[in-house]
Amino acid sequence: MGFAERLRESLAPVWADFPGRVGFAAWDLDEREPVLLGADREVHPASTIKVLVMISALRAAHAGRAGLDALVELPEQRAGGFGVLREMPSVPRVSLRDLITLMIVVSDNAATNAVIDTIGFAEIAECAAELGCERTRVERRLMDVQAPGRNATCALDQARILDRLATGRALPPDATRHALGVLARQQV
Repeated sequence: MGFAERLRESLAPVWADFPGRVGFAAWDLDEREPVLLGADREVHPASTIKVLVMISALRAAHAGRAGLDALVELPEQRAGGFGVLREMPSVPRVSLRDLITLMIVVSDNAATNAVIDTIGFAEIAECAAELGCERTRVERRLMDVQAPGRNATCALDQARILDRLATGRALPPDATRHALGVLARQQV
């Protein structure tokens, strides 16, 4: 019995009586048989979008469009929600490398917005398209509900992003190791 069959069997009782809407996508990296349920339903991405933002930033750094050690100016007004940078107004700038780490390890929204500002929405959109994401958009900064545009994703796109990263198809080998190392230290 393969991964997909075992997963379907274990989830069937949960799905049968689940009162909400489910968006689920998973597959074994070797077997490649997907298990999908509402996987293409568009939802608000919340912090799941941060993996795509990290990959986009590491691609920009690899291509020379951004420097990982470059210091990024932080605004006085910082995004709320998760993170530590909003609690540290005396810190005026942080390296892109450290912003990526804060964005992933402690899910820092202010760090995420600084990374978005550094690489730009177009870079993120291009990366999403290249990773095969069909329903993922990042059109505004985190916690900026008054801004035009919207952020959206679906379970299938999130699985595609993680699949491409895990199989070394999202980034060059050194950047893949860096991204996986940062993800391994995630605390939230």
